[in-house]
Amino acid sequence: MFGDFAEPISHGKAARVTGIYSPTNPVPIPITENRNEEELYDKFFREKNMEQEKNRKNQYQVFADRRDERWREKNDELHAEILRLNMKVQKLEGLLETEQRMNEKLDENINIRGGLERIDYAGRQQGKIGSKVSKGPRAGLTAMIKMPEFAEILHEEVEERKLVPDDIVYCIQGAYNTYSERVHGNNGHLVLRRRDHSANQIAALVVILRMQEKWANSITWTEVEEPKST
Repeated sequence: MFGDFAEPISHGKAARVTGIYSPTNPVPIPITENRNEEELYDKFFREKNMEQEKNRKNQYQVFADRRDERWREKNDELHAEILRLNMKVQKLEGLLETEQRMNEKLDENINIRGGLERIDYAGRQQGKIGSKVSKGPRAGLTAMIKMPEFAEILHEEVEERKLVPDDIVYCIQGAYNTYSERVHGNNGHLVLRRRDHSANQIAALVVILRMQEKWANSITWTEVEEPKST
């Protein structure tokens, strides 16, 4: 066998061809009466084509394996990038939530300070707070502690919240200073969020707000419990 060509086998110059080599069979195929040279050449080229087809399939498989490996590497890179971006988004969401909470608390403190100022003003205008009481919301709130209805409302809040009366009174006296670091203003409705105040501070505000509910042009208010953790 020389290259891709079959070499007939002969015996002597005048001898006829007695066999032919196959690409897949080094042993010469003998020519018999029932198998002429054309049939042998057909078989030879069929086997040669099969061998070429096999080589093409092997080459394609190598290409496919390399392609799949590249895709796997690319997929791993994309997955890592997605994880990195997800972590970045979660961090940004956390910062945004913190900022929203801070703004929310700022708005609430502004509202509470303005509300205390309105209560003091209304109490003085309506004669609830005596004219001899010093000017300023802090003095007005201290005067409210001496009103007859104060003791009853304080007792109710102490019983419901299981707190100490003196602690609530202390918070009432310092309520205006607590929220005076913020600017003035009130929109007519207070929202008290428990998560932003101590239990005594909430109770102090509630006592004050309940006392003024029967006054003219009283401030409406809502106490909001902390959301339950899931």
